[in-house]
Amino acid sequence: MILKISDLGRGPRRFDFDLDSAQLGDALGGRSDIDGPRARASVEASLCRRTVNVRGWVEIVFGFECGRCAGAFDGTRRIEWRLVLSPHSDATGPEEEDEGFGYYRNDRFDLGRAAAEHLALMLPEVLLCRDDCRGLCAGCGATLNEEPCRCAGKNA
Repeated sequence: MILKISDLGRGPRRFDFDLDSAQLGDALGGRSDIDGPRARASVEASLCRRTVNVRGWVEIVFGFECGRCAGAFDGTRRIEWRLVLSPHSDATGPEEEDEGFGYYRNDRFDLGRAAAEHLALMLPEVLLCRDDCRGLCAGCGATLNEEPCRCAGKNA
């Protein structure tokens, strides 16, 4: 989703779009714990002089493997997003961008790429089926969310 900065001169504009699957895959960096991600975004962009303010949300729907119990689950995460963009010609320091600031060039900015990168940064490194997931027993391999440890008492 390419944002044309000059189109914002007529007031704030809303953009609803699906994230490109290739950009999403690149941003997620081949995470083996995430399967079949689909994402969409809804943002409002406005121009104040030459600075663009973007705010909205990014949502991802995906299958994942729990980092503790190794079970397969479906998940949805919705992440609020704010971004401030300046023209690249105004860059006075390093050209590095961060999660809340970036540069646009030649009257254009790729909102889809930025949304995918923000989403990837905000997803937890380890995905859990639930906050209190008990995981697997290291001794017997029991899924502790579903059954008790089978090796309890063997070492007593």
